[in-house]
Amino acid sequence: MKSSKLFVPIWIASIIFLTAGNASGERTEKNVKEVMERVVTDLYKSTSQADLMKLDVQKVTALFSKEELRILATTHWTFDVNVPVVVSVMVSKEKGSLPFWLTE
Repeated sequence: MKSSKLFVPIWIASIIFLTAGNASGERTEKNVKEVMERVVTDLYKSTSQADLMKLDVQKVTALFSKEELRILATTHWTFDVNVPVVVSVMVSKEKGSLPFWLTE
């Protein structure tokens, strides 16, 4: 097995959730980086390589607490505006499901 395959599930989680913080630089009680580090560290400590390869969006989402999902949903992408704006979100049909934060 190529070592790059090990990172596929982590890549899925990272694509969905991971950033180093929010654009405004404000500190929340826990930030995205801390949430992701906890989950990734726990995965590496407690999950076999075979089980990592079986992770999907639903299984990865279940690894986070409601509070962590709230943090990810509200601080993953943020920006400040000083005029009224319309924000559009596009999701590829190939993805198969909407991001959890878009449906809530």
